[in-house]
Amino acid sequence: MLKGISPLISPALLKALCEMGHGDELVIADGNFPSETNGQRVIRADGIGGEEMLDAVLSLIPLDTYATENLLLMQTTNGDPTPEIWDKYFAIAKKHDDNLRA
Repeated sequence: MLKGISPLISPALLKALCEMGHGDELVIADGNFPSETNGQRVIRADGIGGEEMLDAVLSLIPLDTYATENLLLMQTTNGDPTPEIWDKYFAIAKKHDDNLRA
């Protein structure tokens, strides 16, 4: 029995996190992201928000210390404003890891 793991982390996601190494990437996306087209492995987490999932994931794994940028967010286009939630994502990452480089 494992203790201290968020109930938001499914067994499949826990396995994927355990198998990750330097240079591997994890995408936390909403339902509009074409996961099945772009992902090698897709683990659904229906009903869980991005903030909650990012917080749960970063409670278990560190940001990559070898990556130039270790937290990337989708680019905006056509002059779209920066989504307000991005500041929340950066705050969550900073809370878990002083190695944040975005």
